[in-house]
Amino acid sequence: MKFLIIFICFATSSYSGDFFFHISTTTNQIALTFDDGPSAVTPELCDVLKKYGVKATFFVLGNNVKKYPSNLKRIYDDGHLIGNHTYSHIDLFKERKLPEHEKILLDEITKTENEIKNILDFTPTYIRFPYGYDKKWAVELAQKKGYKVFNWTFGYDWNKIDDEKLIKLYIDNIRPGAVFLMHDTPKHKKRILRLTEEIIKEAKNRNFNMVRLDEAVYK
Repeated sequence: MKFLIIFICFATSSYSGDFFFHISTTTNQIALTFDDGPSAVTPELCDVLKKYGVKATFFVLGNNVKKYPSNLKRIYDDGHLIGNHTYSHIDLFKERKLPEHEKILLDEITKTENEIKNILDFTPTYIRFPYGYDKKWAVELAQKKGYKVFNWTFGYDWNKIDDEKLIKLYIDNIRPGAVFLMHDTPKHKKRILRLTEEIIKEAKNRNFNMVRLDEAVYK
């Protein structure tokens, strides 16, 4: 039930500027996105994507970039898009109650930028807030720093559910404009690798193009 509420919230959010939760529904494009990396499983995840010639978007955490610099480089060298996911997976639903909430978020964004630049000499321009936070103050703060803010149309891989049912849920949501959320973490390694591969195979079978978020059409 919690997921359904979050999904509806995304579908009805509306801001001027660069805030998105789906890509154009007039094209046969979908996007695979992965949060919370890089991690120990990143190379194997990249292997799956490379096997099928698919490019994805990785929203990375600054503290994990610091732990796995070579895996961040693997993401970049394989041609995937790297986005900001804050430094410590901050819960803005809680931090918003603090008077210095804007400074806290700005620090989280900037620290992650610095960690990425230390390795790649690259500054991300796409961001996703942890837990799908989409309140106006946070979106506008990120936009002022030049970011496009992205949520997703479907994501469910963190829930306790049979793997077969989970795969079916994702496949049932393959449709024009879909932005899929998955997680680059070792907690459910076999699940995420298999899920990624099954989505790709089904999408290709239906003649969908899988694109990085910066390659997608927004109309």
